[in-house]
This record gives sequence, structure tokens and C-alpha cells, in this order.
Amino acid sequence: MRTLQEDFREFAHLDRKRTSDGITPAEYRRWLQLRLRLDGAFSSGPPQGSAERRRSLRLPTRLRVAYDVETGLEGLVTNLSRTGCFVRAELPAAIGTRLTLLLRVASLGETLELDAEVISIDVSRDGRVHERGMGLRFLEMPPDSRKQLDELYERAEAAA
Repeated sequence: MRTLQEDFREFAHLDRKRTSDGITPAEYRRWLQLRLRLDGAFSSGPPQGSAERRRSLRLPTRLRVAYDVETGLEGLVTNLSRTGCFVRAELPAAIGTRLTLLLRVASLGETLELDAEVISIDVSRDGRVHERGMGLRFLEMPPDSRKQLDELYERAEAAA
């Protein structure tokens, strides 16, 4: 039987990977199992849902995106979930900024327009930008946009 220390080390490794490059569906399931076990071992009560902070798995992807139509700023979506994405960009917007993303999706043969809000910027511990970019949360969207996003996500998931 594995020790809590071994489980914690494996969890820490997967958690670092999850928050940077993203993890595979199998790694996510393992991360979730470890998180639930560790929550149970280290808390005095039942888990409060912290193991499922994200409603969907981040999947690695590479999609060009325009995020500021007025100035022509573009970036690269490097991971995607059903609720948000990370955009690598030279000039990330400030936290709280609302953006309209124009995702060029060749596999769908069209451009997907999504409203999003900046919820994080990638900054290293010393205050310098580590990988210039921003974490975005998708805002409310029309059903047809939701359907297109779901199709895009499912294709990325199948490729992972």
C-alpha cells in the first residue's frame, strides 16, 4: 500500500503539470483520485468540492486568436477547457478585463467569437512575467457558440 507521502508527491507533480501545460484525461482522473484521498486524510470533515474546482479538463491545443480587434492584438490558445482557456500573448490584458476572442478554427471552417474575462496572468514569483499570457474564463454565450465550443473541445479531447 502506498503512503500518503508518496501520494502527495505524485499529486504535487500532477498539480504543477495541470496548472502549467495541462494534463491528459487519464492524468486528470488520477489527480482527482489523489486529491480526494488527500482531502480526506488532511481535513477534519468531508471534502468541500475543492477537488473539482474546474468543471472541465484543460486540454493542450494550439489555436490562433485575436483578442483585441481595435489594436489587432493576437495570441495563441495553448490550453482549452469548456469554461476557459489560456492565451499566450506578448501583451496580456489586466485581470478583470473583458475581451471578445476571435478563434480561427480551421477544422470547423470558421471563426468562433467568444466573450471572456481575464482571471489570471502568468507571473513568476519574482514578479516578472514567466510565460506571457492570460487565463480567461468564458462568459455567457449563445447556444450556437456553446455548441461550436463543445465540438472544438471534443475534438481536442479525442486528440489528447
